[in-house]
Amino acid sequence: MCCCGVITPSVLGNQPNCPPTPQPFLTELDLRIAHLPAASIDYLREAMPTMGAGAENNGSSTTSNGKEGVEKEKEFDYERFIDEVFFT
Repeated sequence: MCCCGVITPSVLGNQPNCPPTPQPFLTELDLRIAHLPAASIDYLREAMPTMGAGAENNGSSTTSNGKEGVEKEKEFDYERFIDEVFFT
């Protein structure tokens, strides 16, 4: 939540200005930083669609040269989740 009282995904590491720079997704780290209870985080991880759903990998990624890369944190599509919950 920013100083304006608006709950939005934000880019970590912003200066303490308001409002935060939005990003089109949430990560589990964003949920933890928001001090949500563990049960709520577990529920949201299961309920929220991921960005580019359908193109999920098996937990590892490869770089352009074919070597194993660092696993990218799962990105959740918060806007689509809100639309599905409240507008469908």
